[in-house]
Amino acid sequence: MVSSTLGVALAAFLSTCPRAAAQGTWHRQSTLPTGEHINGVSFVTPQIGYIAGEDEMLMRTTDGGATWSQVPGWERFSFYEGRLGDVFFIDEQNGWVGGAFTYQFQRTTDGGATWQDMPYVGAVWQLEFLSPQVGYARTNSGVFKTTDGGASWSIAFQHSSGAVASMDWWDADRGILAFFATFNDWTLYRTTDGGQSWQQVQSGLEYYGVSFVDMNTVIWGTFAGDICRSTDFGSSFTVVTTEPLGIYASAGIDADSVAIMDFDYAFWISDDAGLTWSLAHEGITFRVAESFPKMRFLDAQRGWATGENGLLWETTDGGHTWIQLSQGMGRTPSDILMYPDGRGFVAGNLLFLRTDDFGEHWRSLAPLIGQQGGQLIKNLDTAGTSTVATVDGRASLLISQDRGDAWQRYDLPDPPPGFQRYLEWVDFIDPNVGFIFGFYLECCGVVYSTTDGGATWQGPAIFDHGELQYGQMFDANVGVALLANNSDMMRTNDGWATATTRAIPFSTANSWQRLAFATPTVGWAGGYYGRIARTTDAGDSWTISTPPGAHPDWAITDFHVIDSQEIYAVGTQNDQNTVQNLPVRVWHSTDGGATWQSLGHDVFHSDDPSFTSADAMAVLPGQGIWTAGFRGFVVSNVVPIIPGDLDGDGDVDLVDFASFLDCVTGPGAGGVPQACTAVDFDNDQDVDFADYRLLQLAFTGSL
Repeated sequence: MVSSTLGVALAAFLSTCPRAAAQGTWHRQSTLPTGEHINGVSFVTPQIGYIAGEDEMLMRTTDGGATWSQVPGWERFSFYEGRLGDVFFIDEQNGWVGGAFTYQFQRTTDGGATWQDMPYVGAVWQLEFLSPQVGYARTNSGVFKTTDGGASWSIAFQHSSGAVASMDWWDADRGILAFFATFNDWTLYRTTDGGQSWQQVQSGLEYYGVSFVDMNTVIWGTFAGDICRSTDFGSSFTVVTTEPLGIYASAGIDADSVAIMDFDYAFWISDDAGLTWSLAHEGITFRVAESFPKMRFLDAQRGWATGENGLLWETTDGGHTWIQLSQGMGRTPSDILMYPDGRGFVAGNLLFLRTDDFGEHWRSLAPLIGQQGGQLIKNLDTAGTSTVATVDGRASLLISQDRGDAWQRYDLPDPPPGFQRYLEWVDFIDPNVGFIFGFYLECCGVVYSTTDGGATWQGPAIFDHGELQYGQMFDANVGVALLANNSDMMRTNDGWATATTRAIPFSTANSWQRLAFATPTVGWAGGYYGRIARTTDAGDSWTISTPPGAHPDWAITDFHVIDSQEIYAVGTQNDQNTVQNLPVRVWHSTDGGATWQSLGHDVFHSDDPSFTSADAMAVLPGQGIWTAGFRGFVVSNVVPIIPGDLDGDGDVDLVDFASFLDCVTGPGAGGVPQACTAVDFDNDQDVDFADYRLLQLAFTGSL
């Protein structure tokens, strides 16, 4: 043990020294390269490729997809103002880009250094080129053809009404397309003379994802999930499987192999020209947005596929395995959770991601949401060292007892007939005892409770005060909740058998968005107008402060509480006139919220116009800060761990020596608090005099 004399001396010397927050470098971890729908992909070598999509997004990689940058000369539009339908490069020099909701229709002959306008042919959804001169464009008004590299275009297929859903070309003359006059009236056409004439070969079914395997073998899918195969160029067909959920995108690879991506973003492969199919990659989500995915192969081994919300995959073995090149998914998060060893989760609207390296790489857990649940994960909660729980928004709870390796779904009792239930928040006080907060849309707030880890649920307790959108429990009896309709706080001392209401100043509908308590008496509320409310008497009274840089058009969206004195907050500017590039800030307080320090000015201001907010945050003291925002953005400030640097300011000084006293456990403790890992120098799961000697050797002084 460090002597009490040393402790008194250090405490006296440093009683007025401020504690510094972790300071690293802010950088974006997700979504990468974009959170926008990717409607087109085209690689000309294994290293050089292009993607195109929403908001005039046209990006290029020269390292096989490790990094991407916007193509010079293509200005990003703000939120949903522009859409590129496809990009196609036939070689490193010659490429074409078509706009779906814009008038952009351009070509390059110098590898993207300069671009020239082409004659407008309508909204372009698909481009296919067979040579630098001959190509086809699928548009909202038909199919157009060029024989001079795009300098001029002529109509190859047009109908008085309806649209072409998909097309494929075996060569410059032989093509097939699926056309629909209405969603109940579909027709399959083929041509053998480059679109000069067309022959109807099938009608009646939906035809999606038409693709050649060889010059006579063609596949397509239906909404019902049938995969159809024709060996006579569409004249007749057989249904070969109903296992994939239709065809969202497809590509013939060689004379024997063909790959498809279904509507759940599962990948399937056939090595016998489409006769039999096997699952190559499990689906990571199910389609909810109107995007226009593509699948293209550079050669018999290497291919790429795109999807909504920034999804991008690659295969290097002919479609038998796929890896996700993109990071994250561009859907709105509700919460983020991070563990000291690097494992973490982001959850939200049809969004469930996991990382094992502090957010540098994310993979989707979306199948856990399933189509049987509410599909909206509201928050993440952890109890003890292993339990993670999350509520799905309508009907059930997901619980993992091993921090996300395996999950169990628990259904709550059905609401009364005629009532719509919304589950907003889950809070476990230990692996067995937990509470869920929510409301019936028709009347009132509800609270459910469990004492067996979620296997069975009691309640609900019903409160006519309004919708409960957040709740926090301190033990099985004492807890608080936030009312959405008037932003007052509710408090219970008997496990929600009864509750009383505490008014928070300036309370109007939804003016306060989040509660966070360190103890049953000390807590904070954050909301609109850039305000943070603080109570030290369990909500009987509140003081209001505005952190530096927050103005009336800001919203405080989340807190991360360390203790009754140390707390972090994150906020976003709300501007009704724009939804792009709005600043986000993180603040830190070490005096219970009496004063706040800004940890960076507009730290997340991004060149991606889709980035507009930060809705949740996680903090590991001395390790880093993470926030999650609109379109699935995760931005982090990760601090290199310096042994002995307890306050994360990049040095080992007298402030760290003072904090060391709070970490001392004595020999053989068997565990070190999360905030004290930097001073367990010998990694023996205690902080004792041996660590103090090593702390003296690590001393650098203030830098």
